[in-house]
Amino acid sequence: MPSKGVLIFAWEGGTIEYARIADVSAGLVKKFLNLPTTVITNNDKYKFKHVEQVIVKDMPESSGFRDINGTRIPWVNGNRGSAYELTPYDQTLLIDADYYIFNNDLAQLFDTELEFACYDEVCDVLGGTLAQGHRRLGPNSIKMQWATVIYFTKNELAEGIFDFMGKIKDNWDFYKMLYGFNNYQYRNDFALSIALQSLTGFGEHNFTRIPGKLMTVDMDGHIYEIDATGKIAVSNNQGFKILKSTNLHFFNKRDLVTDRILSSCERIISEKS
Repeated sequence: MPSKGVLIFAWEGGTIEYARIADVSAGLVKKFLNLPTTVITNNDKYKFKHVEQVIVKDMPESSGFRDINGTRIPWVNGNRGSAYELTPYDQTLLIDADYYIFNNDLAQLFDTELEFACYDEVCDVLGGTLAQGHRRLGPNSIKMQWATVIYFTKNELAEGIFDFMGKIKDNWDFYKMLYGFNNYQYRNDFALSIALQSLTGFGEHNFTRIPGKLMTVDMDGHIYEIDATGKIAVSNNQGFKILKSTNLHFFNKRDLVTDRILSSCERIISEKS
């Protein structure tokens, strides 16, 4: 039987406790997908509770900085291209640490013969403009794919995509000029878009999309509540939204490490099915 599991990168170089966030994410993976998780991190001190395997690596250089709730923090996302080499699984679901799973929809990917799949549409659950600014890499460029959630198996296509992503990172200034997004620091989403479409012939229907949209709470969104039933309440200055059993990508990492949200997630993880 092929091995199956989830892979998460959790680099800590600033004030955000990514190892802690990844540990909760792994607990939710176990709860809803019944899969093991491997975390790749530079934090060799954190005691993970929900992770089956920890791979300790030196943290790559920062790609720049991001503003999260008024605080400028290093943005370390530069070695996603090593996922193919580092995964211990034959079938891998690669997710960002701040992508929290609250249903079993993604489990279906492991029952297919897909070699590689990702999201190519995003939805800001609070109705913001995130999607409008992330449809293409540039005004006249290729369509955007998202590196937040990637499913892949051990195959030539996946290996080529991840290898190409590494080369794009190493030559970022060239690709910024070529594709017309000169103001951007390195982004895995952009590298994935270029690599995937280059290797599949630049056709928008030549690769497999994960069904649906990447549901996202943008940077201005806050987590009001996550309760034991899987109800998630989020808000920003424009409104309030309640979601039920919805997988979510949280841009606002600071909310994820508050005691209130951590405790809520741990209750969900420990609740008997």
